[in-house]
Amino acid sequence: MPLNKASHILKEIKDSQDDVPVFEQLCCWEKSLKDYNIYIFSIQIDKESDLIEVNDKLRDFIAIYFQSQLLEKMVEKWNIYQVIFVNEKVAPPIKQKIEQDKFATRKIVFSDFPEELSELDIKQLIADEIFNFTITPTKNDISPLKDSISCEDKEVINLISEYSSLSVKANIDVIVDRLNNE
Repeated sequence: MPLNKASHILKEIKDSQDDVPVFEQLCCWEKSLKDYNIYIFSIQIDKESDLIEVNDKLRDFIAIYFQSQLLEKMVEKWNIYQVIFVNEKVAPPIKQKIEQDKFATRKIVFSDFPEELSELDIKQLIADEIFNFTITPTKNDISPLKDSISCEDKEVINLISEYSSLSVKANIDVIVDRLNNE
């Protein structure tokens, strides 16, 4: 199923109560799956200096007015994304701080856009980040541990062979003591 703009969600939030906070450039996106929907709130801001404040206010807005009042399915309550596009470059520690905050939503920060993104660009970036990923298999060049150790440290292999008849605990203790005393 495609990612669709869900303006009706923002209207429903706005109509639900008086004094609902307003966020310029806030969009809601919805992806319908078999038994539930995934919701993504996106916003574009100019400056890194506004990021933490906007993030906190948006997170609280989503938790109070959307997650706790409009959603019933638990799977939907825990699959809400908050995506912030920042025109300036965001320092890695700030980005990490925001993305590691797991309260209410999963957070994603994109940064360093020289000009305002179109709705189509935003939709594509969100879809690529959350849904359109590919897992590339890695080539397994890992040799067995014994081969690796024997190439790098014949003494360890000799100790293992020498003490292999002992119980596992005694075996490890003797080998560790012997290596520590050398």
